[in-house]
Amino acid sequence: MRQIKYIFFHTAAADIDNVDAKVIDRWHKDKGWSGIGYNYVIIDDRHDDLDDGEIQRGRSEEKIPAQVLGVNKVSIGICCVGHGDRRD
Repeated sequence: MRQIKYIFFHTAAADIDNVDAKVIDRWHKDKGWSGIGYNYVIIDDRHDDLDDGEIQRGRSEEKIPAQVLGVNKVSIGICCVGHGDRRD
């Protein structure tokens, strides 16, 4: 089991509707990565089929996330859907 020292929160940096773990996984694979880099995704209120605040699993907690260079081995990554500080 990994020793977790840090939890990092990110935004999807996408001000669009219907973003979820599957969409982020596709974006990351399109960049040539192995898949979604975050361990969890929190849905916002702009999804047609999922509830605001719903938590989806990304990478397993046992799989090292790809999110913060140098500390991935000891961290969990959580992505909040949306853009954080702006909304069109």
